[in-house]
Amino acid sequence: MFSIRAGLWGLAVAGLVAATAPAATASSAALSEAAGAPRVWEVEPSSVTEVGYVLKKGQTVTVETTGLSSGADPVVHLLDRNGRQVAMDDDSGPGQAARLTYTAPLRAPYYVVLRAASSATAGSGTLVTTRGQFRSERPVTFSRWSPTYLASLRGGEKITSVPLPGVRSTAHRLYLLGRDGRTIERRDVGAAGAELVLDAPLGSRSVVLAGASTTSTTTERARLVRNDAALFAADADGDGLGRELEVALGTCATRTDTVPGVDCASIADLRDTDGDGISDGLETVGGTVTRDGVSERLLLPRWGANPRHKDLFVEVDFMRRTKQENDDETELRMLVSVARKFADQYGDALTTSPSARAAHAASLRNPDGKTGIAVHLDTGQEPETADDATIYGDWGGYSAVDAIQVDGSYVGVKASNAWKTAMKPTRRGIFRYALGYGTGGGQTGFGLTASYNFNSSFVAPHETGHSLGLGHGGLLGAEPDVNCKPNYPSLMNYAFDSGEAGFADGSTTDGPALNNAALKESGVAKGASAGFFDRLESVYGYDVDRAGGHVDWNRDGEFAPVGTTVRAYANLALGGGGCEFTRWNKVRIPYTYTYLPPALARLDGKLQMIYPWGGDLKYADSDSTWNCPKPTPGDCAGGTWSRGKSLALPTDAAAADAVTVRTAGKEEMLIVANGLDGSLWQRSLIAENGSIRRTPWQKLAGSASRGGPSLALGSGGTVYLAYTDPGGEYRVQRRTRHGGWKVPQPFVAANGDTLARPADSRFSPAVVEATLAGKRRIYALLADESDRLDLWRLDPPSGRWENTDLLDTHPSAVNYRPAMAWVPPGPTSAVGRLHIAYSSGSSAVVRTMMSYVDVERLPNRVVKTPRVGIATYFDNVWRTANGVDLFFEEGVDSNLRAVLAFANEKQLTQLWFHPKADGINDTTYTNHNDWAVLGRNLCGELVNPGGLVDNPVRCGG
Repeated sequence: MFSIRAGLWGLAVAGLVAATAPAATASSAALSEAAGAPRVWEVEPSSVTEVGYVLKKGQTVTVETTGLSSGADPVVHLLDRNGRQVAMDDDSGPGQAARLTYTAPLRAPYYVVLRAASSATAGSGTLVTTRGQFRSERPVTFSRWSPTYLASLRGGEKITSVPLPGVRSTAHRLYLLGRDGRTIERRDVGAAGAELVLDAPLGSRSVVLAGASTTSTTTERARLVRNDAALFAADADGDGLGRELEVALGTCATRTDTVPGVDCASIADLRDTDGDGISDGLETVGGTVTRDGVSERLLLPRWGANPRHKDLFVEVDFMRRTKQENDDETELRMLVSVARKFADQYGDALTTSPSARAAHAASLRNPDGKTGIAVHLDTGQEPETADDATIYGDWGGYSAVDAIQVDGSYVGVKASNAWKTAMKPTRRGIFRYALGYGTGGGQTGFGLTASYNFNSSFVAPHETGHSLGLGHGGLLGAEPDVNCKPNYPSLMNYAFDSGEAGFADGSTTDGPALNNAALKESGVAKGASAGFFDRLESVYGYDVDRAGGHVDWNRDGEFAPVGTTVRAYANLALGGGGCEFTRWNKVRIPYTYTYLPPALARLDGKLQMIYPWGGDLKYADSDSTWNCPKPTPGDCAGGTWSRGKSLALPTDAAAADAVTVRTAGKEEMLIVANGLDGSLWQRSLIAENGSIRRTPWQKLAGSASRGGPSLALGSGGTVYLAYTDPGGEYRVQRRTRHGGWKVPQPFVAANGDTLARPADSRFSPAVVEATLAGKRRIYALLADESDRLDLWRLDPPSGRWENTDLLDTHPSAVNYRPAMAWVPPGPTSAVGRLHIAYSSGSSAVVRTMMSYVDVERLPNRVVKTPRVGIATYFDNVWRTANGVDLFFEEGVDSNLRAVLAFANEKQLTQLWFHPKADGINDTTYTNHNDWAVLGRNLCGELVNPGGLVDNPVRCGG
């Protein structure tokens, strides 16, 4: 059945203004009628049977219908090669049957068109064609066709059919009827829509849009467009649409146009009303694009394009990353569930508030007043449902890109290179480009392309956000880019990697402005939304008081009083991909390398970093305080490290640790190292009288495995040395404040068991003095028989060790020696804080934990329990190291310090210093309006990639 919808994209399609420059061939009366006529219709193509054959010169053909169903009344049209009717019949056969005879004047193709006389006379029968001795019979069905009335047609106008989303076939036929409404004057067939170009004024006529199969029964929608672009001066902006059509669509044709939802005088390019970088013409009728000798019919309307709403078209190819994938010709495609989630997130489906949706639409500057960006992904697979038709499809772009050899290994091609050959030149300026794979994460900067795991509903849209100018904390490139902000509920934020977050809009109800160096706790979140407090509890694990707006940012079990502030890593989420705030001001310590844990200490005001390399034991020093006032991508101004210098260990060095003892105004940095042969050695560097005195190396009793010793300074100047002996048992040795060493002792548990590391483990113990659960003790990290980490505490009277059971989680397969550092009570915590860092398993990713107070608010009391947890990545999931050390000196250091032995791409294990290893940076961060960035950047890098597009669409700021 024929249908005309009252509007298109929410706008009426009638009530048009007159063209500014009338065609010279049209009368003023005709022009007036044409100017007020509709320009766009959505119709269901008529079901019209068409059969073609070739007649010889002088050959007579008879076409008739027989065996009609009850009530059927067919009409037969015979058209010549130009689509003009040469014969027609309704009832010349028996009863209601049609029959016509025609003799061809020359050899040519002809077409029989069969339809019903009226909607009540549709039916079926047999179409019989007789050409001399040739006779054919074909069972047929026929229905009434549905003409669309067009007033005052002028020469140069185009009537175009456009397939719409969800259609199975894009092939159409258009028939232009004569003045009588029955004769067919013109016909056009198109595999991707049809088009009639009028070469003369015709007055008012009707057209019929039909599916192009010979026995079409389609009821799919199509768009019928009357375009006046070819009339004199009617397409002033050059987008391929006439002024009258643009008025009907609600798009800009001139700067003086008044169009709902957009200021035509201020948009960057009149060809692109919605500012998404794609011209109004391509979004309305599609078109054939030819570049570099390649032509492609781009059916953007069929894939969901809208000239009044921002669209994001992406070709998503597959990145082969191994020779095996090349040989197997592996082809993977984005998961359907990911494509749908991608569309939901960019389409703002997660926002339900009408006022918020309206605000998002305004930020995006969508002329139709609707929120979201419409996503269209060419993934190389047919949509599963009608609702999927505009989200993804097999639109002719998908390919698998072979891995290439680099330095003898196969790697995937970078998307920033692949698009130049893998994406057709016809798609430049229209499609963005992505290379996907089935595992891992992604890495993407601002630009045309993205690379990501297309099986992850978080990674794919997140990485695309980077390509559109969003960082982890809002605007990409903003310094610092604060990740995991509690007051930024965005899918760009690692704290919301469940895939359930959309884009943030900058609302102040999503939390107050925060600064980790000065955080208010009492009343800080007064007036924040319930969702903000929900996130603080579930995503970050904070203790909150919703009624008072209190938040325990430093996790010490107390709300700091009004008028005071605390220092804390407020943007540290539970687990997740790592919150990256420990990386600011990090610096490479020049020309230093190691494959084993380094050590940090301080002597005479200089930080000392000790490390084994090439059989030698070396050190580098820095006289900077590293109390960097603001987070920057590089080191603090003036902060430098010396090149590595030898400590001349008498044997090949395996590992070392250092601790500074201060007694009677003297500073002694004690270094204990073990050689590859297992021997243990000590040496002291003593600061006195403005110089450094070095004692000779002395061999210690006992021997240690290669994993390295650990030193802790206890109360009264006692030094504790822990290590693993060659047999795998843990050993502890004490040095008194007078410098003498006690006999090495095994770690003995309260039950009398001797503690040892698992067989084949590379683990070595770590020790520190700290105050946990109200007890100041020496604590040790030990791996149990299952290679799980436990925190033990020394009981001084008995000399035995107790398992504290304070750890929330028990990391396993920790590499070499973990690191611990104690930060005494003060601005970061009223009870002090223990920090732990370690290199984890085969991945060697650096992870951290810290002590905190778990608060449980019961109806009649509050229970506070000391714990060690908040386990997360030190930086993010890609920050790996063979070893790590932590350091903090009360009264000197503003932040926890760390040094990491980080393996770079060439597998040279460089040493990097992190002066803000606790994530406490002095910068204020707030919520951010992602929609404004997306609305501004959707166009930018799209329209002229590589400078390869002629006359590209201009983008606004």
